Amino acid sequence: VHDSMKRVLERRGEQWDGDMDWFNSDRALVDEMSLLSGFFTLLVGEFAPGDPAYRYWSNHFGWSPEEVYDNAYLVHFVAGWKPWRSGIREAKGNETEELRRVFRDWKALRDETGCTEPSHRRERREK
Repeated sequence: VHDSMKRVLERRGEQWDGDMDWFNSDRALVDEMSLLSGFFTLLVGEFAPGDPAYRYWSNHFGWSPEEVYDNAYLVHFVAGWKPWRSGIREAKGNETEELRRVFRDWKALRDETGCTEPSHRRERREK
């Protein structure tokens, strides 16, 4: 799984319609995986107090939230938590350090790759 994610992420400049489309773009991964642990697609709610997923993996592994974040393969931004939508404002001020870190790291990666918005938003705007 790690090698497949690495291959996909190294193909800079490619655009996908949705945040899971990039994941499914590696045929070797898709053809061989029938079940993927939730830890590989860690939900942003892991770090958001009040979310049903809050500290799920921390409790499961007996790790601190920092250890969960440091060992996560990726973080899946669900629904309104998408950084290009309301993002961290969904926390309504109830933020943890790891939640702030997730969004800081996302913004840094966005700036590094030059991808300022999801391709489906850009395509709509260009029409």
